[in-house]
Amino acid sequence: MTAQEIAEAAFQAFNRGDLPVAERLFRELVGLVPDWLPARYGLGMTCFQLANYAEAAPLLRLAFGGGIGLPDSWSYHCHALAMLGHDEALAAALGVPADPRLKADLAFQIFNNRLAQGKALTVLPLLARLADEPALRMPGAFWAGIICAAGEPVLARDHFRTALAQAAALAASGVDSPLVTSHIAAGAGIESDDFVLFPDSGPALAVAPVTWLDPAEVADPDFGVFFAAADGAYVEAFAADCLASLAALGPGRTLHLHIVDPPPGLADQIAGLRAANPGVTLRVSSEPTGGGDAVYYACARFLLLPALLARYACTVTVIDIDCLFQPAAQNLPALGGVADIALFKLDTVFPWLQHPAAMVIVRDTPGGRAFAALAESFLRRKLAGGRSWTLDQAALFCVTGAIRRHRPEIAVAMLQETGLMLDDLVHSQGSFAAKRALRLKTV
Repeated sequence: MTAQEIAEAAFQAFNRGDLPVAERLFRELVGLVPDWLPARYGLGMTCFQLANYAEAAPLLRLAFGGGIGLPDSWSYHCHALAMLGHDEALAAALGVPADPRLKADLAFQIFNNRLAQGKALTVLPLLARLADEPALRMPGAFWAGIICAAGEPVLARDHFRTALAQAAALAASGVDSPLVTSHIAAGAGIESDDFVLFPDSGPALAVAPVTWLDPAEVADPDFGVFFAAADGAYVEAFAADCLASLAALGPGRTLHLHIVDPPPGLADQIAGLRAANPGVTLRVSSEPTGGGDAVYYACARFLLLPALLARYACTVTVIDIDCLFQPAAQNLPALGGVADIALFKLDTVFPWLQHPAAMVIVRDTPGGRAFAALAESFLRRKLAGGRSWTLDQAALFCVTGAIRRHRPEIAVAMLQETGLMLDDLVHSQGSFAAKRALRLKTV
């Protein structure tokens, strides 16, 4: 084979994920044309994917120094240095001229990986080395806030406030990263325990009138009520398949669907859903806000949760309307046991993503009602100010954390301790892009 043929075969093997073949061919190619930088780039990328970071880093350094494979060669060079723990070299690599947004997003990913690997103590010293790099200043207080969030929420709050000011100043100077900025905004949803537990501190969003369209009856109190909230577009896209998957679990299930800003013809739409899914008892309420606010839609189920517990006097299992129930969900809500609240905790460094709102089981007990009241008051006060996506998950993180620290009489269970993961119980319908497009219609 000629060098050209080897090169084509090597890149084809890399692109289809056949890394052992790609590595063999790239090594052969480097032996034939040692000064050809694309061969070094290909071998460096292959070594990186094979977790051979020590060999990948210098190969990728040669590539991006010669302008080959940019920006990937530079980005993966930085990642390789991070994996090797070469912080001085990493700081130098992050300091080379590059698109400020690319730099900020790359640093964000590197710091996230450090934290996910339990290397939080290495993040802040690295940030200190990057203090003179404008595009990388923004995450500093943000990452400090994440490190403090679990055990020192008051300090975390101060860090996030600093990060918001940094983000605003950098955006005004033309250095901005949408990825980092959105996460800083989400981090601003984190609050201290005194904010969570003393709901009279500050203005709150007004309570909108809710119309209850059905009687307060459930098919089987042992299964309680499954509860989702959405706008008309989400209901049209996802409600039918959600109902069908719930019906497949067997008789006795009740779904309460709260529709925010209901569309014209709501009665006909609900009648169609009932006719297509006779195996589920469907209960409906609606709420006109006129705001077209996707963040409010996401939070609405927790705003209405206290009223739902009072109305049905049984366990309420909060879900997403775009979920598809899996066979393992047949025992819901019994998986929560005797705990007042049961939810999942995911292995993520972002506090506002640790508790997915797609599965929260709340029993009709004094502890369950206290949790619901605290979550509602948290969200109403936050929604009265700045809003950010995943605010509902930030509320779950803050409220459950404050309860576990200061209200031990309220039992909180983590559902992953049952041996099941969220994906065992429900799958999500649709792609992220499709759902984002639906959300943008309401923002």
